[in-house]
Amino acid sequence: MEKDKNVVADACSDKDGSSNENTSISFTDLSTFVLKRILSENSQKKTIIAEGSFSDQEGTAILFLEKTPFNEELLKCLCSTESTLEEQLCNDIYRFYTCNPELKYGGFKATIIFPATEKHVKKYEIQPLHLIEETSKLYYEVTLPHITSESFNIQWVYNILTHQQEQESIVFEDPDPNLGFVLVPDLKWDKNQVSNLYLLAIIHRHNIKSLRDLTDEHLPLLKNIQEKGSLLSDSTFYLANLVSCDMFCQEE
Repeated sequence: MEKDKNVVADACSDKDGSSNENTSISFTDLSTFVLKRILSENSQKKTIIAEGSFSDQEGTAILFLEKTPFNEELLKCLCSTESTLEEQLCNDIYRFYTCNPELKYGGFKATIIFPATEKHVKKYEIQPLHLIEETSKLYYEVTLPHITSESFNIQWVYNILTHQQEQESIVFEDPDPNLGFVLVPDLKWDKNQVSNLYLLAIIHRHNIKSLRDLTDEHLPLLKNIQEKGSLLSDSTFYLANLVSCDMFCQEE
């Protein structure tokens, strides 16, 4: 688990909740996706998020597309006759090209939220950002009511904790009701390259809504996640050290 690879002590992630009846919906291609608009795009992260719908389904859909990381197989393809180069610029010793591999090597990771709510749409569309210093008073008067009444459905979290969904994805579990947690791959990880390892720890306790709920009482819980996550990274993924543990707070 390298930098920005999560072992988190809260039940929030980019995989926003859905109810059990929607888990039976499966997609084999994107031919029926009808684009409505681009919500956001990031050239550095090589991602794009679109709002749309499926022509054979009712409801709004959000589609994430992300370029998959480089690996040795792709590098070998790029350095062979299976790819072509189109020169864009040449200046002294520097030459810039567009490299076009065969289509089979141009994979993308696709994530679909369906059916998506207006909250999902607002979350992922480009919006102005504001930095706010949250006081304790502001938290209890504004943030906490928002968490209680407006936060996303986290049924997906309980599905994992009770082994109703993603049971095969659980890489570690401590069942202790106070100190325990499950460790699962986050959607940000492609599950192929260990260098991009990104794991999510979901605690069994249900009474921690945000970082402000944490007190010295919870130090054993946090240390348990860090210590057992570190051991797992070494024994299972052969990473000598757990470089960082990041914590998520409530959904925005």
